[in-house]
Amino acid sequence: MFNQTYKQISGYIQRKDINETLKFSYSNFFTKFGVFILAMGFVFGLYAIGIGPTQGNWGETGNMVARILLDIVGPLVKISDGIFFLMLLAWVVIPYYNRGIAAVQGSLIGLVWCLTTFFSLCSLSTIALVIVQGWISFFIQLAIVLMYFCVSIYMWIMKIHTKETKIGTLKVTIVTLGVMLLINFVMIIYLVTCKHINFYFSLASALIVFYVLLIAIMFYQLDRTYKMIYIQKYNRQFRIAYKIPDKKWWFTAKRAAKHPRVYPPVEEGTKEPTPKEGNKHG
Repeated sequence: MFNQTYKQISGYIQRKDINETLKFSYSNFFTKFGVFILAMGFVFGLYAIGIGPTQGNWGETGNMVARILLDIVGPLVKISDGIFFLMLLAWVVIPYYNRGIAAVQGSLIGLVWCLTTFFSLCSLSTIALVIVQGWISFFIQLAIVLMYFCVSIYMWIMKIHTKETKIGTLKVTIVTLGVMLLINFVMIIYLVTCKHINFYFSLASALIVFYVLLIAIMFYQLDRTYKMIYIQKYNRQFRIAYKIPDKKWWFTAKRAAKHPRVYPPVEEGTKEPTPKEGNKHG
């Protein structure tokens, strides 16, 4: 997956991906620390959503499901949430020296956030679906979500190898989302009118629908991270191909002067300034 040559990957990475990388700006320690404090709300919130529902009293069936989820999903929530926290902390403490590294860091944090959210919502959505709609509805919708997940993996692998598929990712997402919405719409009407279950409880049982959107976002973020890693890996070639000035890549001319010049290239017969000389002119 990460052994493609520049020639192979350059056919997949486009100008918009380069522009996305260049959008990452330099942030000082205090700015990042402020964002870190706000992000702690997400860290603790996702942990509470992931673990909290498994501690409640949901009746015989609900409690059985909660115990299973606590054993299976509980560790995943704790691990992913811990990694999310450590990556945010590393983002604050470890400075990034160019836009490529900044883009990789930001994309990885976004990807871990998606995974943490994926695991955290599992407990609440599963318990609500089982105790309100029942096991049959749960297994049908779980099968649909799993099929969508597998298809998304296949389509992404085909995409990164620039191979065409008969149907687009967006169309698959829309069709899957439409099927899930239809099932839950019918179930909510049935639960409210025939079983006289509270409308809000019935609505809560449809939380599994968000997994279609979450999987779509997760693969978008995975694709973005994949591209950013390759842009950083072959940054010299991409900077020349897309004419990215060194001072833009390294944030400032002073920082750029400390590194070998890439673009604009050194003219033939002209001595490339040393870092010390570059600082005098930077």
